[in-house]
Amino acid sequence: MDFCNPRKGKNMKREQLDFFHEQDQSEKELYLRAKFKVGILGGKGGRDQAYALGHDLTKEFYTIQTGGYNAGAMEGGLNGANDAIEEMRENNKTRELLDKVYPFPKGITMEKSAGKFPETQGENIKIEKVEGKGGKYQAEHRLGKLVEDSAACIILPGDSGTKTEIYDAVHFHQNVQMKLGLETKPLIFIGSSHNEMLQKDFKEVINKSDNVYEIQTEKEAINLVKILQNLRDASALELTKDRIEALEEERKRHLLKFETTNK
Repeated sequence: MDFCNPRKGKNMKREQLDFFHEQDQSEKELYLRAKFKVGILGGKGGRDQAYALGHDLTKEFYTIQTGGYNAGAMEGGLNGANDAIEEMRENNKTRELLDKVYPFPKGITMEKSAGKFPETQGENIKIEKVEGKGGKYQAEHRLGKLVEDSAACIILPGDSGTKTEIYDAVHFHQNVQMKLGLETKPLIFIGSSHNEMLQKDFKEVINKSDNVYEIQTEKEAINLVKILQNLRDASALELTKDRIEALEEERKRHLLKFETTNK
């Protein structure tokens, strides 16, 4: 697998400037998509789903991010994105667009990973040892960086590793964004496998939030990403009031809410 060879991805360090897109509405729309980074979280069993999401989102010019290591959903998402870019380079039209709009996939890794996984591709962030915890590293800082840098996060079915990512994502949602009165970033759960844990530990947070969703398939996840990105960029896209209202209605249809017990 050729992970975005810098010689092929020659534009990855070049800033994408707005003036490239001022006179071409379709290019402007793709530029806005590329600025909408989608995080993919999941465990070992989420490799295939992550691959499909990474591939299909990149084909739509969305930028995807994962944990950056050569395992499970992290590897799957980046492989899918890189394969999509290679396919786009084989088409004259999309190859020309990649010279202007480049949805460069990124993995976020730890500077000190204790050699557990070889890196797939990534931006290393500095991680220190935690005192009194047997020299373990603060892996949650990597997850926090991933969530913070993403415009939305898609969370796949998974095991204990995925639950750790969920805790980090929801805590960021609650303790940073909601408490500070900031606009929360969307959390999109595929399937209901995590609902028991979510209801037990985060029921109140999720019911108060207007940005936690549940859908059933990768296709629905991609469609919801499009809805959320269009709403975020409604002004730049010059969407009509009727269009915005229709998108809002569709968005709310996917919100995750738990029943409350009346005392």
